[in-house]
Amino acid sequence: MTNTSERIKTLISEVAIAEKTEKYFNDLKVAYEQKLIENESLVLFVQKELEDVTELEKMSVKGLFYKALGSKEAQLEKERQEYLLAALKQRNLAKELELDKYEIDLIGQKLDDLKIKQAELSQLKKIREKEILSNPNESLHGVLRDITAKIDDEHKFAVEINEAITVGNELINLFVSSLNLLKRAQNWGQWDMAGGRGYLKKSSIDKGLDEAYRASSMLERYKRELADIGLVYNGLNLQLGQVNSFMDIIFDNLLSDWIIQKKIKNAVATVESVFDKVRVIQQNVAGEAEKVRIKLEDLMRQKDQILQK
Repeated sequence: MTNTSERIKTLISEVAIAEKTEKYFNDLKVAYEQKLIENESLVLFVQKELEDVTELEKMSVKGLFYKALGSKEAQLEKERQEYLLAALKQRNLAKELELDKYEIDLIGQKLDDLKIKQAELSQLKKIREKEILSNPNESLHGVLRDITAKIDDEHKFAVEINEAITVGNELINLFVSSLNLLKRAQNWGQWDMAGGRGYLKKSSIDKGLDEAYRASSMLERYKRELADIGLVYNGLNLQLGQVNSFMDIIFDNLLSDWIIQKKIKNAVATVESVFDKVRVIQQNVAGEAEKVRIKLEDLMRQKDQILQK
């Protein structure tokens, strides 16, 4: 084991502990911010309860009668209890905030050198990797070279998957927009073409079709992205084949007699059918992305183990 690999081993352990602490630190800060908001609300509530008690103490029995509050003493006791409970809760929360703030400051100081250690670790890994790969006689040379190649391949695959997910999300947004516009026209029912409502309905249909046009074009791009990552599973080709002509189906349903309510309904059903398929595909692609992430983590662990030798 070289001096570099020994330092790498030490830093990996230290960084792992620090990163775990950092996660706790971030969670603690989120909880602290939420408690601050809750405390502000409680302070206002306590003030109001105190005002209620003060107002009730000043109120005459006659005033209570008109307000249908019953016995002044009973009502006053009730208001005092509510005030005391609220004040106690606020006081306890303020104490929690004080302790949380102390812990946040303390942990924050310990995490100051995390980025320094991460940078040092990254640099040392590069140095150790270069040492091994530059020496063909090094016993770890072949193993590290193979793992590095696998990591590079997985990174490239991850990029392709993310591109497919991005295009798929854009496609879903277009479907949502198109469906909202077409359904708006569908819900209006029959209309008088000469009236203003007819114009609004026609406008919704036109805009909905424009979005469907864009979705049709985006769908072709989505299919290319899926082909790039080689995702093939039962029904995908058939489903996408049915998608190819969905714009023609829409126009058959709408443009031939687009004032008929049933035709709009059919067009909506066509878009929804493709929309549902794309959402299922997106879930599967996201599953592939998770598999790649797990595989990359495993490969990086293997690489780190080699660099520590």
